[in-house]
Amino acid sequence: MRLLWAFLLHSLLLVPYFTWQHSHALHHANRNHLEGGETHVLPRAESWMGRVVAGTRRRLGPWPFGNLGVLLMLLALGLAAVQFSLAQVLCVYGLPWLVVNAWLVGYTWLQHTETDIPHVSSPEWTWAMGALETVDHPYGPLLNLLSELWIVAPESEGWAQTIRLPIGTGPFRFGRWQPNVSFNAPAFAQYWQPGLPRAEAVDFSLRDDSDLSLALRAGDLHIARVGYDKLSSVRADPNLEVQFMKDTTWWFWSFNNRSPRAPFNDIRVRQAVAFMLDKPEFM
Repeated sequence: MRLLWAFLLHSLLLVPYFTWQHSHALHHANRNHLEGGETHVLPRAESWMGRVVAGTRRRLGPWPFGNLGVLLMLLALGLAAVQFSLAQVLCVYGLPWLVVNAWLVGYTWLQHTETDIPHVSSPEWTWAMGALETVDHPYGPLLNLLSELWIVAPESEGWAQTIRLPIGTGPFRFGRWQPNVSFNAPAFAQYWQPGLPRAEAVDFSLRDDSDLSLALRAGDLHIARVGYDKLSSVRADPNLEVQFMKDTTWWFWSFNNRSPRAPFNDIRVRQAVAFMLDKPEFM
């Protein structure tokens, strides 16, 4: 079903899905690889990948299977032009299509053609090296901001000033909130996914200075993060189970690639920072 939806949605944008799927998978598996990359880094003619690409093109011919969806979409646009008018089709579909594709092509090439980023040949190339040497230009302040926001309905109480009762579509609703004391989130009965949430409500303790191990042992809390100094008392309770996690929070370190300041304006410094982090160990 997912494959069908992907095929239909890409065809609506006149994109041959299976051709794109193949080239995109190879691209992400061989980033900044002179021989392995198919897109944005053309394979050398004498390389094995260059010969494979040339042979594949000859075998597939001019009409790969993925173009079937494009042909059907062009047929639908032609029928729409006959039914309504060519001008209407160009206004409703053509102009938005041009804008979307100009945007996609523009930021994709900006992301993959940074002149300071080297492209590596075999045998020096590794997947980690290619991934770390990829620079993504920002899409713009608006989209960056939207990616960090939570969606709340404007009908929420206090929308004009300070939201006191947010309305969302998550599995739980905003219930009783006592700052620095507690927060209650009852289940949302109209949640879109059947059978969820399984809990009738979730209660959070917001007392940072309290001993959560006491609340656990008293049964007031079911889950809590406690310090190592309280570990022995929690372990001694037969009704409690201790589970160790490498981390229950997360941090990030981001670089300002638009206006970098020394020493991070030197790509070698940024690469050194990326290489010194043991990402598998953190994960």
